[in-house]
Amino acid sequence: MVVPENLEKYAKKQDAASSKASEAAGATSGLGTNVWLYQGVISGVSNGAVSDAEVVRSAACGKISAAAHSLAEKLRAAKLAYEGVDVDLGVNINKQVLDK
Repeated sequence: MVVPENLEKYAKKQDAASSKASEAAGATSGLGTNVWLYQGVISGVSNGAVSDAEVVRSAACGKISAAAHSLAEKLRAAKLAYEGVDVDLGVNINKQVLDK
């Protein structure tokens, strides 16, 4: 059984997940530049790997954030659809019930 209020609750959780994923992307922001500045060229290979990992992490967090945001929107649309169906079916049932 679908409970529309639960769909909104789950949508809010997806909003929070989207926000947290965006925060996570920022956690390593600038790390690639910092390793070049503080470790220098001597650690070039590992510095490059850190820089590459920062880019990949940022892209992944962005995609996770976008997916969570999209799911939240879909959950809210489903909530509205279920509420609309409930109203429509209620009206139809009321038309079919005979007064005593």
